Amino acid sequence: MTLEQATLPVPQFDQISLDQLKQNIEKAIQDGQNFLNDLVQVPESIQQQLAVIENVDSLENNMSESWGILSHLNAVMNNTETREVYQALLPGLSEYYTQIGQHVALFQTYQNVYDHAIFSDLPTAQQSAIKLALRDFKLSGVALEGEAKKRYAEISARLSQLSSDFSNHVLDSTQAYSKTLTTDQLKGLPQGSIELLKQYGQQRELDQPVATLDIPSYLAIMTYAEDRALREEIYHAYVTRASDQASDTQFDNAPVMVEILSLRQEMAKLLGFDNFAEYSLASKWHPMWPLLINFWLI
Repeated sequence: MTLEQATLPVPQFDQISLDQLKQNIEKAIQDGQNFLNDLVQVPESIQQQLAVIENVDSLENNMSESWGILSHLNAVMNNTETREVYQALLPGLSEYYTQIGQHVALFQTYQNVYDHAIFSDLPTAQQSAIKLALRDFKLSGVALEGEAKKRYAEISARLSQLSSDFSNHVLDSTQAYSKTLTTDQLKGLPQGSIELLKQYGQQRELDQPVATLDIPSYLAIMTYAEDRALREEIYHAYVTRASDQASDTQFDNAPVMVEILSLRQEMAKLLGFDNFAEYSLASKWHPMWPLLINFWLI
């Protein structure tokens, strides 16, 4: 395979329709659920089991392609329409991935391939993917039963929504702040940055330059502005976004954070960990860590 053949296509964002993107994601979720519903037991032959894993990879690629684009759009050009589509799809997506993580027959299929002699003949990358999948099954509650399994699914869905709420609050708090600037406050800024701040003012139908908490504005002021008081004010506004210290406290993330911490602790306990830190580290531990830690301590 040549480098050109291996290169993934770049999304053509100017040709992307939110409606079509929504349909693609809904179809990907439905295709995945149909596949999982049809897989009621581990296939008999090892070749059929490998085919199941290949199908999972294909379904995941299809999902990632569409959902990745929507997530990116929601992050970099968030608006009411994009956010509504994102929020509408999030519960179904969370439920689908929880279904994957707790699908016993799928887990057993991966385990059978791992235990089979053919595993050592698989490409190194595929071996690694199967090992990581088995780890993720266990961290997704595949071994849970009854009410514990149901509760894990509820927590996963709620955490997905809270994570989205947290990001939206930060974004809304960022967009809620603006400050008109005087000529003296512009001293030190390069002309290109001044023109940018003027554009922010024009967007707000003002004749003055406007400082916002968007990164281009924030970095320009923090890097070049000679006005120390201005830099302090912008810095304080930036680091207190979506908190009870922000100029607009309606986006305070404190209640969201408290609930996230509580649910993470409950989820970790369900899976047999003492706390969420242990749960989180379970997917980050590497066999080289002890050697690396010793090296750092020297």
